[in-house]
Order: sequence, then structure tokens, then C-alpha cells
Amino acid sequence: VLTLVGATGAGKSALLNALVGRPVALEGIDRPTTRDPVIYAPRDADLADLLAGLDAALPGVAPRVVRYEAGAWNAYVIVDAPDLNSIES
Repeated sequence: VLTLVGATGAGKSALLNALVGRPVALEGIDRPTTRDPVIYAPRDADLADLLAGLDAALPGVAPRVVRYEAGAWNAYVIVDAPDLNSIES
């Protein structure tokens, strides 16, 4: 399990797409693009333990889960975390 964190516009979603090998995350022009945690996982990944741990760590913040078809070498579960340094307009 990988978690991508960083400042607004740092390229977290672009890195996620590169790791997965296809565009699964929206790379934004508007800032911030990722406003809530999103879990990107292969279709067959068991997320029960991860979701239970996130629920304990972030009560009330339910992450969105996006499933993707994994290739032979890119079966990652990746959490795309929202930035914490943006000021919404």
C-alpha cells in the first residue's frame, strides 16, 4: 500500500497514473483536485483491513474507492491523499 502526499500541484495524481500504467486519477488544472482521500486498487484487492484502519484514523471521512484492472507488474493499492495546504476559493 502506497500513500501519496504532498503540496497542491506537486503531481500526486500524475505519479499515481504513472505507477498504475494508465490514467485512473484525474490530473487537475484547478487546485486542489483531490479534496478527499481516494483509494485506487486492483479489482481483486481485499481492502477490508485498510478500510477498517482508515476508519479508525479518519473517523467520518469515508474514502472513495476506485477499482482498476491491474497489469502483471502494477498491482498497487494507492491512497491519493488530499493536500492540506490549500485555501479553497
